[in-house]
Amino acid sequence: MSDNSMYNNAKTWQIGFFSLNNAATNLHFNLFSLYFLVYCTEFWKLNPVLVGTIMMLSRLLDAFTDPAIGYFIDKTETRFGKFRPYMVLGSLIINISLVAMFWGVKFDSRIAVLAWLTIWYFIWVVGYTFQTIITKAGQVVLSNNPSQRPIFVGFDGFFSMAVFILISAGINPVLLHFGGTEDPAGWRFVAFTVILLNTVFTVLAVIGLSKKDRKEYFIENRETKRVRIMDFIPVIKKNRALQMLIVSASTNKLANVTLNASIVYFFMYVMQNLRLQSTIMPIIGLCGVAGAFLAMGIAMKTSNRTSFVFGTWMSIVSIAVILVFRPFSPGLVPIAIVLFGFMSFFNGIANNIILVMIPDTADYETWSNGKFIPGMISTTFSFVDKAVSALGGLLVGIALSGYTSGMEVTPRLYWSILFVFLGVPLLGHIASAIAMKWYPITREFYNKMIREINERKNVGTAAATESD
Repeated sequence: MSDNSMYNNAKTWQIGFFSLNNAATNLHFNLFSLYFLVYCTEFWKLNPVLVGTIMMLSRLLDAFTDPAIGYFIDKTETRFGKFRPYMVLGSLIINISLVAMFWGVKFDSRIAVLAWLTIWYFIWVVGYTFQTIITKAGQVVLSNNPSQRPIFVGFDGFFSMAVFILISAGINPVLLHFGGTEDPAGWRFVAFTVILLNTVFTVLAVIGLSKKDRKEYFIENRETKRVRIMDFIPVIKKNRALQMLIVSASTNKLANVTLNASIVYFFMYVMQNLRLQSTIMPIIGLCGVAGAFLAMGIAMKTSNRTSFVFGTWMSIVSIAVILVFRPFSPGLVPIAIVLFGFMSFFNGIANNIILVMIPDTADYETWSNGKFIPGMISTTFSFVDKAVSALGGLLVGIALSGYTSGMEVTPRLYWSILFVFLGVPLLGHIASAIAMKWYPITREFYNKMIREINERKNVGTAAATESD
């Protein structure tokens, strides 16, 4: 049993409040992943392949800005801390961008519409990076106790799934109330609600991190101070834990992006009842929350790696069962709910535990290379994650090539939607499971890292005191 005194521990309420930073950004992520393509095709009547391309290129372009953002986070020292300023700045940027895109501003030409959406979508993605990176990087100073860090998963799973249920099940009734997807009033109400909730969650998250976002919790040494912006390349080359997590998490993310982006079309053309979405998604969402809590329990007793591997393999099994039986006809809706519930439950285990594995790889970097660079570790992870997951919007757009608003279902449309909704997630989870075979951080290995990091830190502090 490890000695808790060697860890930087946090209070439970601090972990809970800080987890709301991810809920704040997930409000935006879920809105855009579920409804941006719908908004563009139904309200603006744009070609889905073109919109999917815009989404992909914007995320790819932003991916190349990530290492720079991480570099500046690691070099930042203000009276408000290293991390909190970026949380606030990111929240402001994404909320302003949301108004610009979803307010239904009219243009005389389609080219003007595309230019407007492209510019603001890119700005939104950059702001989204500012805020989401802190969810990953801030955990390094919040707590490094392997029995405590997974608590974040429980809070995050509950809050994020509540947000997912709100967006996936709540927007359709709002849009129908205001006159459907072609009426700007409904989209404006949705935008206002998301902005309000994002602001409240961000403020609470800032409070949660306030006592930990201080210099005494940063591990600064010669190696850290010598870090340059181009050092993200050797970080990828040398950090084996980060390498394997990037492969596993990015393919997992691709699975979730394609599934989310095709949910509305799945209920429209496969289940052939869009109203079922508002009925089924809350049930599925609750199953995901249960999965997050199981992920927390497994990780606290064994390791984050064990929790992720278990959730990933069980996700593969559950998706395969759905594809074999395809319970999509009206008379099989109860069976569909049960099977989708299992899929969401196991995906909730794998998907939620990733967030606490990222700070583990930052600790691995400090242990192996002597560099305290949580910002660069998080953005290096995000760089590859975005490059892969950016394909999600494009894949859905390609699957819907030839689609026009209100068209009748065809065999090609049916199977294309089924492929992006279930086929791509299945392949993504398989790739994740394979990559985890080479992920090195077990519980025993993590405890060894923290002990050695503390020993080096104590030696460095003693040397500095003697020199003074």
